[in-house]
Amino acid sequence: MTDKTFSVKGMSCGMCAKHVKNAIEALPGVKSCAVSLEKAQAAVSYDEKTTGFEAMREALIEAGYDLEER
Repeated sequence: MTDKTFSVKGMSCGMCAKHVKNAIEALPGVKSCAVSLEKAQAAVSYDEKTTGFEAMREALIEAGYDLEER
């Protein structure tokens, strides 16, 4: 398992943070995701053999947000 924290762009409310969490956790290989609206970040625990940054970023772009490596 890999643990990384990413910057999230486009969140403005608690529902946004929930949408980001749900979009990332729906990906195969993601064990957990904790999203902070205040810090505009997502801490993700995932299996790098199954998923990665690009898959997470694509899922968030489809949901109306953006993900950046820190």
